Amino acid sequence: MTLRLFLNIVLLVLFLASCQSTGSSQLEVEKETKPFVSLEDRVGMYTDSAESLTARQDYSRAVMLYDSIILLQAKNPEAYFLRAQCYVQLNEKRNAVSDARKALTLGHPDAEALHNEINPIKKTKRLISRCCDGTTSYSTGRGTCSHHRGVCGTENEITEYREY
Repeated sequence: MTLRLFLNIVLLVLFLASCQSTGSSQLEVEKETKPFVSLEDRVGMYTDSAESLTARQDYSRAVMLYDSIILLQAKNPEAYFLRAQCYVQLNEKRNAVSDARKALTLGHPDAEALHNEINPIKKTKRLISRCCDGTTSYSTGRGTCSHHRGVCGTENEITEYREY
């Protein structure tokens, strides 16, 4: 178990304990009537709490709850998508891109738009000199292709890439 995962679990337990001790209505678990909370109910409680934290702009605590949801349901595209949005607000672009990609592979309908927004395709353009003997050169100054029978043409090369 990684240290981050362990700390997230500890913080989640502390968060849940504080919600119950303060009488907060964020998580209402009725121990007397429901001694066992189903997986779906637990995920629903975590999701409601995470959305509440997101609405209050407490993104770091919301990320911890989404971590817990993902631990419980690893193939939950909505959790990855919402955690990616929290990472965007926390300026953690690499984590946001990773979660947006995961949500995309799991089939979330809005994940591609989020991925393209936070990690857009960038283009670079550079001049390529075509030497008369068929070789290429990225040089543009005097003497370009001087050992290859001179320059017979130039063209622009456009390269597309993403930062992450």
